[in-house]
Amino acid sequence: MWFGSVALRTVLAAEALLFLPGLPAWGRIAGASSATQAYLLVLGIFSALALITRLAGKPSTRIWAWGAAVTNLPVFPSLTPVGLILAALLVALERSGRPAQTVAGPKRAGFSWAWVAVPSTIGFAWAGAAQVHRFAQLTELPETSGLVLFAGLWLAMPLCAAVHQAGHWIAGHSAGLDGIDAWSGWADPQPASSRQTGLHGRLLLWTLGGPLASLALGALLIAAMLLSPGSEWAAAGELAGLAAACSLATFWLSILPWKAGGYRSDGALLVILMRRGPTYSRERSLALLTGQWLDGVRPRNWDPVWLRTAAAVPDLSRQHATACALNYLYCLDHGYESSARYWIARVANEFSQARSAVPVRWRVEVAYYLAAGDMSARSVDAPAWRRSAGRGQGATFPALMRTEAALAIARGQATEAMAFIESAERRVLAEHNPGIREFEIDLLDRLRYRIEAGIPPAPVAAASPAPAAIASFGMV
Repeated sequence: MWFGSVALRTVLAAEALLFLPGLPAWGRIAGASSATQAYLLVLGIFSALALITRLAGKPSTRIWAWGAAVTNLPVFPSLTPVGLILAALLVALERSGRPAQTVAGPKRAGFSWAWVAVPSTIGFAWAGAAQVHRFAQLTELPETSGLVLFAGLWLAMPLCAAVHQAGHWIAGHSAGLDGIDAWSGWADPQPASSRQTGLHGRLLLWTLGGPLASLALGALLIAAMLLSPGSEWAAAGELAGLAAACSLATFWLSILPWKAGGYRSDGALLVILMRRGPTYSRERSLALLTGQWLDGVRPRNWDPVWLRTAAAVPDLSRQHATACALNYLYCLDHGYESSARYWIARVANEFSQARSAVPVRWRVEVAYYLAAGDMSARSVDAPAWRRSAGRGQGATFPALMRTEAALAIARGQATEAMAFIESAERRVLAEHNPGIREFEIDLLDRLRYRIEAGIPPAPVAAASPAPAAIASFGMV
């Protein structure tokens, strides 16, 4: 996609030159209103930042380019086509720059939902922009107040996302399911069940709860917009129409079966649940294992059949990373060091080029084990895995402090490591979940013993992973 990259940078450079103060082109809009100047200044900054970032790197380096594309869409009709062009180029570059999977598998032929999802997304973006213009005309606001309208559009989007997630929560609660965001992600929470009866139907209800909530909100907002003309709250009705476009877009994008960056849509999960294949068996096993975790069952007492089933689909999804991490915790709690090393090495190797696909909770765990004396060549990657977890949102505080302690020990900083261990111990003692409390105390005791005994960090040496049959359950 050399041509696409050049075209994208050309458009970004043109907008940066047009909309940055101090450049010759800025003088043409110097007489515009302050709102217009502020809006275009934001667009110029996004374009300039996108221009100097490395587009072929991590997905996070493209955030400014996507910001420039989205900022082009609403408010000004002359900029909307530019935003559509940027979005199309970015989608094409995302697909062409996707890292190759390290797990070989047959290439599936057939219809690609990307041909539906991409045009649908662009169509809803266009509809949202048209709604902004209609609102400005109906309320007789000048087009230069676009900055306020643009802010209103972005306020509607998180509201629609919150309603969507609330739909999942309400449906799951009524079906007897809990959820853990940290084991998958806020947009793809991991359901948890304490019982096996009727689990298939309850997972279906959990999955449908979000899209149905988005559809219901969109219908209510459309009704409010249709009833508002000629009334005192006509302007509020137009804003309801704007929010309805966002809510219906959320419904449409969530119900389409697509996967990207380790995430999958609600529609993709519905397809999995209806087919009842190996991936469904993984979903079922993960839900039951998550239920055991929430019920206070220590990792060593988890059901080994569920663990084996959960790890049987190596598709580089967030669920696959979670399955490997749960097998790692099981083996680590049993003291099967070679088996724990096998499972953590699978995550480190298979997701080495796509760490963002691994939930933050497990990135922290990978960093801990690699730093705590792993004998594989990837032990030097421990700091990088820790940095990829950011502030550790989603990971428990004891796990985060335990990881920092392991990294400090690897650097030879015993005093700092003891401070991290003591901080983690104080929080662990207040933990109400007995399984988590016992497990974390045991791991902290191991780190404390390494410091008090003066055991140096294990040297970095290459080691081939144990066979799956032996590494996972040969000792059970």
